[in-house]
Amino acid sequence: MSKADKRPFFPEVKQVQQNSGAWIIPEQGLVIYAGANAMQAAKFMKEALEESYRWDIQLVEDECERILLSCSGVDKQQHQLLDVPQEAEGYACSVNEQGMLIQANAYRGFLYGWFAMEQWLKAMSEEKEGELTLPYVTCRDWPDVAVRGHHFDFKGSVPLMFYVKETIQRLARLKINTLLIEYEDQFPYANLPHVHKKNGYTSAEIRDMLDCAELYGMEVIPFIQSLGHVDYMLKHQEYAHLCEAGLTFQLCPCHPGSLELVKKMIDEIVAWHPASRYIHIGADEAMALGRCERCQGWLRGTASSRGIESFSKVDLFLDYVSQVAEYVVSKGKKPMLWDDMFHSEKCVYRLKELPEGTAICSWSYYDNGRSNWVWWAGSYYSSKQWLEKDPGAIPKLNWLEDLPDLEQDKIRAYWDAGEYPLYGTNNIPWIREYQELGVEVFGASCARGADHSNQWFANQNERIENVLFWAKYAKGSGLAGVISSAWTRFYSLSPSIEPWETGWLPQAAHACCTWQTSTSRNDFEALWTYLYAEGNPNLLKAIHRMEQGVNSHKSHYYFAAQQLLHQCEMKNPQMQRYVAFLKSAAKFSELVILLDIALREVEWVMYDLTNQPLGSDVIIQRGMNTLDGLLADVGKWEQHALEICSDWMLSSEAEEMVMSKLHPFKMRAQVLKKHRSAQLQMEAETLEMR
Repeated sequence: MSKADKRPFFPEVKQVQQNSGAWIIPEQGLVIYAGANAMQAAKFMKEALEESYRWDIQLVEDECERILLSCSGVDKQQHQLLDVPQEAEGYACSVNEQGMLIQANAYRGFLYGWFAMEQWLKAMSEEKEGELTLPYVTCRDWPDVAVRGHHFDFKGSVPLMFYVKETIQRLARLKINTLLIEYEDQFPYANLPHVHKKNGYTSAEIRDMLDCAELYGMEVIPFIQSLGHVDYMLKHQEYAHLCEAGLTFQLCPCHPGSLELVKKMIDEIVAWHPASRYIHIGADEAMALGRCERCQGWLRGTASSRGIESFSKVDLFLDYVSQVAEYVVSKGKKPMLWDDMFHSEKCVYRLKELPEGTAICSWSYYDNGRSNWVWWAGSYYSSKQWLEKDPGAIPKLNWLEDLPDLEQDKIRAYWDAGEYPLYGTNNIPWIREYQELGVEVFGASCARGADHSNQWFANQNERIENVLFWAKYAKGSGLAGVISSAWTRFYSLSPSIEPWETGWLPQAAHACCTWQTSTSRNDFEALWTYLYAEGNPNLLKAIHRMEQGVNSHKSHYYFAAQQLLHQCEMKNPQMQRYVAFLKSAAKFSELVILLDIALREVEWVMYDLTNQPLGSDVIIQRGMNTLDGLLADVGKWEQHALEICSDWMLSSEAEEMVMSKLHPFKMRAQVLKKHRSAQLQMEAETLEMR
């Protein structure tokens, strides 16, 4: 591949000018001059260069806010200053005869400038006659979206801390600048006994993670569930009295102990995150709201005291959530919460009742732009015209035309792009209404964990299309940022979904396209293949084969993907680990299809044990033999999956995640074998009686 064909930057740099000539890099006498704000980035630079090239580099504090890699004999004052973009994370860098220069407005800019120059060095440097040369270049770069976040969900498939820190470093190199950390029972609450999970993260590990995030320029948004999704806590007897109607999923908002509990959590989280601007308080999917007698009494009593006929569960929700948000504000932080309860309960206008400064995080995981369905009041709605056009093109059979006229008018006002009722702009029209109310809005896409509760690999096409949509929407709509969620469980007591390691491709797409929103899907895939798949096209081909398997439900595509992945031997150990997980994902999906077919082919023998003399039936025996062979493959898959997971997870976490995956098929097979055994025994006894 020629220099002209190389694509060295990921994400792409906005302005790049390769100049004639090349810097001849000396092996000795190199000095890095760095200003105070740039010093930590310069340390990363020094460590990386010394490790990769075995150079001995001197690091000197400079009076100028820049990073300059040059020879000790060069007059550093003569190095021409660059035109740095005005954006907070903007940077400019160059390579010329005097060396490498990085200038920026703040620490993140220096960090990102070094990561760009590191990529230029790896892709473009050449050794000629024993000398290392690097082409001259000038770059200017800045992000399109201010907050580019990733979600650490510690509910399931919890990694060891070395993997968490490695992930932070990899995300920083992708220019992700924010971490939404959902601690759950991994946080060592000192004042809440029984919550901290056995073998959960220690205080020292949490501190290590937060220090690592700070070093790599990450803002941390701690995430506390304050209403629903608290089964990790309410499953303990000590907190069971706080359940809404006896359900471990949700706190009772009217029990005084609920708010007291959440305040204790906030107190400790604030103490651990003094630099965080936001605290996310969740408040989504409060599906059990108002069920218990205590809440019903509150609704009746409040209505009576105010002389009105009735209060709704929306009033109950806002009363409780406002108290939580006000407590966050009292701690000097901005509250952030999910938006779904407001549009599902048709009360977006009541956002203005929340404390001033409260931010909304709007999530939608299946958006990719123009839509033939709209999400309204907690359900999908489409036009009845799709029954004739293509009923398979819409999610559920709820009709726009059946809604009251006022609701149809509301939907059309925010959703219609000139093709109503067949199509609208997208499935998140309510963001415009949030913004009209003056609310700060963040988007939430999903890179992993939204498709199915029992899988090993997300639907890559849907995940990538979703993150690309959100990136472009964020820039076009002026959102504060986009956080890409990466769920590990649907709720705290449900089985783990796919492991962290299988989500890197959609996450890379999110990072690439929130930095440079003009990046197309094809450009992203070409960049990723060149820079991360080491130029091997078989890796992306294998992922596409797996997508064909998702769409067709045919095992042959997964088999073909495995053959392609066997041709992907990566030099980078992180990419080789990713390939290993893709292989396990392809095999898992192949087994799911084959097991379902094999079981359905023989399960009918359970219909009637008395009137079917099937003991010697060759078809049944063949089906049972096929099933036995597949169950043997299940055992092999589980063993291999445990091996690759145990490298970066606690063995207990790995065992739960792996062994739960194919468990439903094993249980079906066990029941089938039990019935089959009873059937054969019955036939044998009948023969003896004759």
